[in-house]
Amino acid sequence: RLEEGNVEAVNIKSRLKGVTDWVFLANDHHSPYNDTRPLADPNTPETREYMGMGVLDDEEIGQPSDIVSVVFGG
Repeated sequence: RLEEGNVEAVNIKSRLKGVTDWVFLANDHHSPYNDTRPLADPNTPETREYMGMGVLDDEEIGQPSDIVSVVFGG
């Protein structure tokens, strides 16, 4: 039995800064998650935002994590 507050995995979601919709990237069981997607334009930096949702019994639970922004490229 899992203790309250524990999860089995985390669903990682991302979006480009300024875009509304989140894109599912992975169901991750170990940290860290490495985003290996190429830039849309290799010559233009982009800011990607990430958030996670806890997963228990294949269902998302709880509240989304804080949003983290990362600049790729440049």
